[in-house]
Amino acid sequence: MDDNQSFADVGYYVNDGDFILNNNISLIAGSVIGYFNPYEITPYSEGATTLELNREKLAGILKIE
Repeated sequence: MDDNQSFADVGYYVNDGDFILNNNISLIAGSVIGYFNPYEITPYSEGATTLELNREKLAGILKIE
């Protein structure tokens, strides 16, 4: 994605120009889990996608209160 492109220009789902994440984000012991339905971040043929981001790798980015 170039600096002069919008999220919509490169195929992301947007709402009034803002990037949209689904509501399926969870915090569990030491990780952030995201579940994405087909077509949300991959082609339908790939099926659902689950991403797990380890808390240590998010240090400095994620603030838990």
